[in-house]
Amino acid sequence: MGELSTVWVRLLGFEVDPNVITADVGVEPTVTNRIGEPVAPNSILRAKHNTWNLGVEQQNEQEYLDDVLRRLLGTIDIDRLRSARSTYNCELQIGFRVWMNSAQDGFAMDDEFVAAVAAAGASIDVDIYFVGNETEEYTETSE
Repeated sequence: MGELSTVWVRLLGFEVDPNVITADVGVEPTVTNRIGEPVAPNSILRAKHNTWNLGVEQQNEQEYLDDVLRRLLGTIDIDRLRSARSTYNCELQIGFRVWMNSAQDGFAMDDEFVAAVAAAGASIDVDIYFVGNETEEYTETSE
């Protein structure tokens, strides 16, 4: 089994302690970063921004990312995120860490997803990692 993709919501660039964001949003984050702290255990990289992240991983490789996003958004009140974004003058992101097993893999964002992101006033951040065969060639097919 390959890597599972992750979908997250993130607030970043605020001046207050991430615990204040947690109290306002009402949900425990999966990870927070404070300016100057390591971005991950044993990392030499330091956080440039305070961040508050809530992420959900695919349950299996067959689960579509829009379904993962719906699961994530079902755990949090988007109005509270928007309010925190406004109150603390920070950025709200919806992000994807996508693991591709083939050069022909991909994912789509349907109109319902795009409308939800726009309604939240969020930006989209996509990190794509190719874990397939490095010698695989992309061949376009036409119908």
